[in-house]
Amino acid sequence: METTLHNSTIKRQGVPPSKESRNFIHFKTFEGEGHTLGALLQQELLRDSETVEMAGYQAPDPQARMIELKLVTKEPCTNQEADVIIKKALRHLLMKVETMEKNYQLAMRKFEHETLPQ
Repeated sequence: METTLHNSTIKRQGVPPSKESRNFIHFKTFEGEGHTLGALLQQELLRDSETVEMAGYQAPDPQARMIELKLVTKEPCTNQEADVIIKKALRHLLMKVETMEKNYQLAMRKFEHETLPQ
């Protein structure tokens, strides 16, 4: 069973479908990404304690710039539901980055205002 998520393949691996395997999703791969996105995404997924039981990632080959994400949900889910969980975490990360960017811009304006000769 496969579906596509932004040049990534979501592939359930392992045992035949059972209650346990429907809770485990192995996203193979996020190409062009490394530990930076992997760690942030793992942390954000773990914040969703109502849905996510475990989230982890690995970068099998550091030279390949690719991560594999493993997700265990508290309830069985379809690939489409897993896609929603991942996209929700990615949206939260994007909102945090946008907030950081705004705060940086405000700090730079304040710094420039305070340091420029009057």
